[in-house]
Amino acid sequence: MNLLEVRHLKKYFTQSSIWTRSQVPTKAVDDVSFSIETGSTIGLVGESGCGKTTMGRMILNLLNPTSGDILFNNASIFSMDRDKVLEFRQKVQAIFQDPFGSLNPRKSVFHILKEGLDIHKIKPETSIKEYIENLMTLVGLNPKHLKRLPHEFSGGQRQRIGIARALSVNPIFIVADEPISALDVSIQAQIVNLLMDLRDQRNLTYLFISHDLKIVEYLCVSVIVMYLGHIMEIVPAKELFRRALHPYTKALVSAMPHFVPLIDGQRTILPGEIPSPMNPPTGCVFHTRGPVAESRCSKEIPAEKRISDIHTVACHLI
Repeated sequence: MNLLEVRHLKKYFTQSSIWTRSQVPTKAVDDVSFSIETGSTIGLVGESGCGKTTMGRMILNLLNPTSGDILFNNASIFSMDRDKVLEFRQKVQAIFQDPFGSLNPRKSVFHILKEGLDIHKIKPETSIKEYIENLMTLVGLNPKHLKRLPHEFSGGQRQRIGIARALSVNPIFIVADEPISALDVSIQAQIVNLLMDLRDQRNLTYLFISHDLKIVEYLCVSVIVMYLGHIMEIVPAKELFRRALHPYTKALVSAMPHFVPLIDGQRTILPGEIPSPMNPPTGCVFHTRGPVAESRCSKEIPAEKRISDIHTVACHLI
């Protein structure tokens, strides 16, 4: 059963050009569709500027789309009344990339974790203090430190506080926007294992946004690969390194560090730079950097081709 369904979503940001004084749209997300099943973890990967964070913010209902829709439990999140929006925000939470900037420096950990309970008028079965102490224990922190301010914790501990804050209102879906990229490698493994344990204990559903393909392969069921606002491929995580089909996905996999250095000819190096989303290429947006391209690649947007029930690719040459 699909918990979340994204339908032909577009998000264009407009700004005035200093040369022509006309409104030039920046196509951050351009006609994206996918779905997420209850209890699964879906990875979202791609270069910086491909639209990953914009997608996450629209799923959180923090940005309105230019067109398209997002269904959560078969209901559009953009046509909810105020009470439904509050209910949605309880069920859908976020874990942010920056553990230093995502916590209020003036509030103690106790008040940070209590804030969601006050907003959503949640009354725990136990006392609020005991409930928050249990949250601290759940994420591997000492409940005796509830009176401390965020600056008194390390980066990994702050991210655990951010996870506890997300869990405090009992969500069922979490958007994790690069939650480990600002942490040391040893701490990254601890946070990933914590997320996996919480997923199993609470039957959580994740959208995990990341640059680290190895972590995505380990944590996720399926991986969505984005480039310049478009989905290039949706591939099962276990096949990401073995059976990626789109040339862009292959280039991402090739760019990952390997225990045995790749020799010339094994590594895929894309020519040129990523185009501007203000002036994307016509047809397939990847054709200007693809290793092989046909004339129709610059004229026609490739249709999504289904390789299997959970593997699709958008490329004329596949």
